[in-house]
Amino acid sequence: MIMILKGKTALVTGAQKGIGRATAMMLAEAGADIVVHYFDDEAASQSLAASITSLGRKCVTIQADLRDVSAARELVDAARDAMGPLHIVVNNAGIFHRASLATLSPDLWDMTLDVNLRASTFVIQAAVAHMRADGIAGSIINVSSVAAYGTARGVHYSASKGGMDAMTRAVALDVAREGIRVNAVAPGMILTDQALEGHAVEELRAIALETLPGRLGTAEEVASVVVFLASDAASFINGEIIAVNGGARMA
Repeated sequence: MIMILKGKTALVTGAQKGIGRATAMMLAEAGADIVVHYFDDEAASQSLAASITSLGRKCVTIQADLRDVSAARELVDAARDAMGPLHIVVNNAGIFHRASLATLSPDLWDMTLDVNLRASTFVIQAAVAHMRADGIAGSIINVSSVAAYGTARGVHYSASKGGMDAMTRAVALDVAREGIRVNAVAPGMILTDQALEGHAVEELRAIALETLPGRLGTAEEVASVVVFLASDAASFINGEIIAVNGGARMA
């Protein structure tokens, strides 16, 4: 991969597996040093860090429970303290515990919105404060979902991702004149542990048939779009939600 991000530092939340892990690796392959955030799998995060450092990049891992707003802010502060100015922030951490409308509880609603939307907002708030102080024209990328349009057993999840899309656009308006870009990627059904949770194999096959290529996507296909948005090649893209769904909504 061309070193389009050489000399830059990226924070990736929820990087221990899936899209987050693929994104952290691809950013490193493009030349960036990486701050790996994880919640509950230290071994996976350390394995990822070893893979990143084997490329000659710097990497630190930081644990944080993003349900706590203070922890979200402190994560960014710790990343800045450990690695210097942040150029790229990827808000990937998210949860989707499926529930029908009838079984959805207030606790599950709150936890989903806290992790998927509130934490992302306050990670951005802290990151923008550092970028302003450091004079960095940074790139912030949120990992949303086509579920923002609605998904089965996911009123809470759809609400969190619809809110993320709106938040992405609003923050982009707030910081654009300072050279900070804020965009989102909206994956369709990607073959990760999160996709497998609560789905039978037959359901996944049916979903795959709804895409124009007739298959599920890969974490690496999402990560490649994140890397593009993080780079100067996307310098005139701001406040956008980029669908990475195999054309599912056209099928």
